[in-house]
Amino acid sequence: MREKFASSDTVITLLEKSPEESDVSLEEMAYKKGKHLLSELQGKFYEKYVLGPGGLENNRPKIVVNPEDSGDLEREKLQDIQRVEALKETLAEKFGEKEKEEELKNYLYSKISEALFIGLMNEWFKGNIEAYPASEYDDLENGVDVILKINGENPVVVAVDFTNSNNANWIARKFNNIAEEIEKGKMANIKYGKFAAFSGEVCRIIIGLEQKNMLELMGLKIHADDNIGLDKKNLASHWSKMAFVIMGIKIPDFWSNYVEEEIKKGNKISEGVLRHIETQYQGAAENILALYRNKIYPQLKLDYEKTPEYKKTKAPFPSEKALIEMWTEKISHTDTVFRSLLAIHSN
Repeated sequence: MREKFASSDTVITLLEKSPEESDVSLEEMAYKKGKHLLSELQGKFYEKYVLGPGGLENNRPKIVVNPEDSGDLEREKLQDIQRVEALKETLAEKFGEKEKEEELKNYLYSKISEALFIGLMNEWFKGNIEAYPASEYDDLENGVDVILKINGENPVVVAVDFTNSNNANWIARKFNNIAEEIEKGKMANIKYGKFAAFSGEVCRIIIGLEQKNMLELMGLKIHADDNIGLDKKNLASHWSKMAFVIMGIKIPDFWSNYVEEEIKKGNKISEGVLRHIETQYQGAAENILALYRNKIYPQLKLDYEKTPEYKKTKAPFPSEKALIEMWTEKISHTDTVFRSLLAIHSN
């Protein structure tokens, strides 16, 4: 199957499998060296959802050198392949060091979280949000973990940097990197992706939850896929669903307002960045807000009106805005990463 992705200066043809790239992914290398660091359940998830046929590793876009490529394009692709292999080799050597075992464990957990996040987005918001893993090149070179296509009146694509870390300094550094990109007229770059209708530069957002909460979700996902009824119900109604909706509305909206404030201060923002802000950050927030208003909120209200509490008290359901604020406060007490991300992305 062939797909085309239009970058700002060229069209790159992708195949499902590339003979030019190493057959051994970084995910597989890490798992071989760190399998003993995972529980039995974590290992099961990793093998199925990270390394399996439908998993993260095998769904990454590949760099393919085609016979019809021009000389310059062929050289560029080969250089990118070599760059990926060099980065993988450096990380693989690091993962082999005993003193780096905690770093290896965190890497394995991060891949579990990314695979889980992709799976949940596609399951919970099917038709409204499409989630894909970034290519190895875009992951290692451009710092893009996941690509989201957010459908709506005007579909948009954003790059996701997914985190489990509640380290304030680490989150601040990631935040400042995005601010610096905007000020310099740069955006996240997706060089090898799945979308033909979007340019290579896209807006970047940081999203995440605590590691312990993602591991709880992981267990529910495995059992739900094994058709364990209670876990299927618990997964479908898990509070993290609202956490991702809230972050998906508030974080892109923050960056949209951030640029407006920078302009008011007299700081110059390039026309290219302004165009991306308008179409992507604003578009992402608007599309997810529409998803919440048109599908999620009405379903939550309907579910509430079936409860014994409502039948007894007839207490009115909170407004759309009030419900988001109630959930924001509740989740902030449950997940420190969620709380930290919303705190730093506050106006």
